[in-house]
Amino acid sequence: MHRFYLHDAEHAVKEIFGKEADIIGSEQTQRQFAEYVAERFALMRDGQALPLGAVGFETEGKFFWVYQETPTPVTLEALSVKHNALR
Repeated sequence: MHRFYLHDAEHAVKEIFGKEADIIGSEQTQRQFAEYVAERFALMRDGQALPLGAVGFETEGKFFWVYQETPTPVTLEALSVKHNALR
């Protein structure tokens, strides 16, 4: 799960997708932002990215959530995270 303050996401989508982007009122902008986040996030195991599938996205109060999932590896000794959204 990725949680962003809706206020921050509002400003970000206008910078990323253009002044007409509207994360509050446009499902298309919400989907674009969720895809943007997914493209910039990875869970790495032994230098390889685990496959992540999109589950969905939603606004909840003052937050925008993006959900992803991956099967749990049989053995897992170490995991690293790459998160470059809004950077």
